[in-house]
Amino acid sequence: MRTTKKLLSLLVVVVCTFNTGEQLHAQWSRTAIAGTNAVVCLTASGDGTKLFAGMNGAGVFYSSATGTTWTSANTALDGSSVRAMAVSGAHLFTGTDKGVFQTVSATVGDPLWKGWSRKNFGLLDSNITSLAVSTDGAYLFAGTGSGVYRSSDFGTRWNISNAVLATTYVNALAVSGASLFAATLSGIFRSSDNGTTWTPANTGLTNTNVFTIGVSTSGILVGTDDGIFMSTNNGASWEAKNAGLTHTDVNCIFVDGTKLFVGTFSGGVFFSSDKGTTWKAINTGLTTAVVNALIVYGSNLFAGGSGIWKRPAIEVVTNNDQPSAGLPTHFSLQQNYPNPFNPSTTIAFTIPTQSMVVLKVYDAYGKEVATIQNGDLAAGEYSRQWNAAGFTSGMYFYRLHAGSYVETKRLILLK
Repeated sequence: MRTTKKLLSLLVVVVCTFNTGEQLHAQWSRTAIAGTNAVVCLTASGDGTKLFAGMNGAGVFYSSATGTTWTSANTALDGSSVRAMAVSGAHLFTGTDKGVFQTVSATVGDPLWKGWSRKNFGLLDSNITSLAVSTDGAYLFAGTGSGVYRSSDFGTRWNISNAVLATTYVNALAVSGASLFAATLSGIFRSSDNGTTWTPANTGLTNTNVFTIGVSTSGILVGTDDGIFMSTNNGASWEAKNAGLTHTDVNCIFVDGTKLFVGTFSGGVFFSSDKGTTWKAINTGLTTAVVNALIVYGSNLFAGGSGIWKRPAIEVVTNNDQPSAGLPTHFSLQQNYPNPFNPSTTIAFTIPTQSMVVLKVYDAYGKEVATIQNGDLAAGEYSRQWNAAGFTSGMYFYRLHAGSYVETKRLILLK
């Protein structure tokens, strides 16, 4: 039984075998991050140019491209076990076993960057487990092993939030509109006054060991040892959403628009495209059972566990690692993902019979700028990537011509 979300295991198991071939039954690949320390949290910078990873015992690493290579960013970072990260405007905060730290001067990775500054004044508990920022950016919240703290000046001074949570281990914090939620070992607590007062909100939960929170347009989601629960009434009541979730020890939740992703303690990653009504495992090639963090960054889905893993997000959305019962029955061209994008995006399509397939990209004036696919393909589901690093921002069009089928869609490059 886990005692907190931050119980980090280096347990590694083979979840499933590689699925080869070009069709959309794709797999995870491991990125080249140094060491074997467990990755606890993942976040993107406010301008979207960098992806950050917080690690147990190894500090902070960042990647400025596709997440393929990683660089240490630990100058003046005293706490080596990073449990949480949060972005507020140009500020990057990290929560460690020795308190809260903020980036100094320029952003991480820039030549003028001078490292981290400790922000612990008023913190009676420096064991930081979670961080969150209010909707208006006025408050920074820190969850600890003994309650929640609040700062109104970017961490320069902290005040204990409320005695109700003073003896409670806080696993996660999340903001939904005017409400602040705390996931604890005693259930869910909700505050409607920026943490001044708290109210238990556990109706419908069958397990009050709550480890993570996600906020979607459909409602609030929490992860427990009994799986996923959703509230559509701001925490007044909860309903289990576990169909297809074969491992219910949920570690983390990531929401990407209408798409939901969860990482578990013993079964890898699951995905839902129907607001949590049903879940499917997406573990092909993933050789870690423990997933502590998930994020969609650029065109990829990243998972943090014993290392950092990635796979094209479009392949999850269109395929879910589940081969179809038969060949496709019709031609189709899907919307590229992500859109807008920078600098690469993925385009998926299906063909029901062997066909000559041509996929091209055109600029806003109708000039051909790229050929992505040109040749015969067998019936099946496919994806192609377009890297637009050398192109200017703007609207483009992509056209699929397969047999007698022709379809065109728009895509937006935003740099």
